[in-house]
Amino acid sequence: MTPFEKVAREHIGSRGSPDTRPLYLADLARWVHFCQLRGFNVSAPTLEATTAFRDELQESLAGPTVRRILSALSKMYKVAVARQVVNWNPFDVGVLARPAADDAGTTKLFSREEVEAIIGAAKGDDPLYVRDRAIMRLLYDTGLRVSSVAKLKRGKIFKRDDGSCVVLAKIKKKGDSEVELAPTTVAALDAWLAIAKESLWVFPYKGSHISRKAIGGRISHYGKLVGIKDAHPHRFRATFISDALDVMPLHEVQAAVHHADPKTTLKYDRHKRGSGVTSAVAAKRGKDR
Repeated sequence: MTPFEKVAREHIGSRGSPDTRPLYLADLARWVHFCQLRGFNVSAPTLEATTAFRDELQESLAGPTVRRILSALSKMYKVAVARQVVNWNPFDVGVLARPAADDAGTTKLFSREEVEAIIGAAKGDDPLYVRDRAIMRLLYDTGLRVSSVAKLKRGKIFKRDDGSCVVLAKIKKKGDSEVELAPTTVAALDAWLAIAKESLWVFPYKGSHISRKAIGGRISHYGKLVGIKDAHPHRFRATFISDALDVMPLHEVQAAVHHADPKTTLKYDRHKRGSGVTSAVAAKRGKDR
């Protein structure tokens, strides 16, 4: 392990939450692996190296994800510079341009046909496909974050007296939140739990739960099978939020998807509600005269 990697790992371990640390460790591992493959020195990277890395990310990942990875690496190098193990920060925003904020702030939505195609690609009775269908239905039908889906526990799925089903999902630092499940989700979950091994987790993997990265890899795989570029878990959540805004008030959708700021929720509005308000109010006032 190089001195830079050691400092970066120490930095990651001292910040954030247990939920986000694996994400930053994966960012670091992605960058180190890239340097090893291309023959770059991770402790003395050139602008050529970071530019090539950014461009490779943009070929397969959405703008927000690219910005997050570059920002995370910039913080790691900033700490490494302060610790005097590297000479400069090649990921600094003043050095390396990132995807435009406007582009990065919007996640491309799935169409209904695309969702049906991706979920339909996990066809058959193989346990892997049954599991993946349950995961994708949860993401699409509830708008849960992928980390919440990965960490669902068997003991926190309940059926109400009226027959509806709910799950207590972990929402970042807010603890458990009750999420009602759609019939399609319940059917997919029931099919999976009927064949899954007994475990604390709904989606177990090697003594723990499935990782966000593994879920992302499976969804990307199905996307490629049906010809959908850049299929990733957050697109399911984004689509759910947009659909919810079609049928519910903003404040209710914001609360349901646990956004701190309503502006974040509105980023996923496919109809861009808010535009045309001035003319609509003027027209109404004209009719009232």
